[in-house]
Amino acid sequence: MSFRSILVDGVFYKKSGQMLVKQDTYPEPTVLAEKLEPLLDKKIQITVHHWPPTPVIQDRWGGGCCMWEKTGRCPAGHHKNPAFLLNFSKTGVLQRTGDSFWLQVGDTVETLPLDKMEGHIGRIIAVTLLDAATFSEGVELPDINLDEPLDPKITADQVEKLEQTTTQLHSMMQDFQKLLQDMKKK
Repeated sequence: MSFRSILVDGVFYKKSGQMLVKQDTYPEPTVLAEKLEPLLDKKIQITVHHWPPTPVIQDRWGGGCCMWEKTGRCPAGHHKNPAFLLNFSKTGVLQRTGDSFWLQVGDTVETLPLDKMEGHIGRIIAVTLLDAATFSEGVELPDINLDEPLDPKITADQVEKLEQTTTQLHSMMQDFQKLLQDMKKK
């Protein structure tokens, strides 16, 4: 049971076959695959989108988020539809094949549209999801009968399990609060 989240924003580009992101807050580019890898095989909610500057530049491709305008051709299709803004949001289990990341959504596969992010200012936000069954698997609530004398050894074990669960919940909450703070800064 663990909560994970990522927030990656900046200019997306490829170098040596890797998708990189130049973020304002870091001197070195972020390797996108390294950010996504901890989420592999986990159920996640992910949003991948173009992120034009504020205010939006109305007469520029993608409202100013597209770096391909001078070339006359854009992998996201801005040369055909200059107002298009990618907004992909799905829930599923994150998988990877080679350089492609995709979500298993029930019986269907949804490929993350990272090809439409290259050469654009954009943002990817992803969080792991925990359903009630998964969440409760690691939680053992003590079965205490107050009508019977308590065994100190069993009670100590039960208290230790509750402390571990509380620590995990606290850590998850801190991770979530950090993600929210990072999003507010943007």
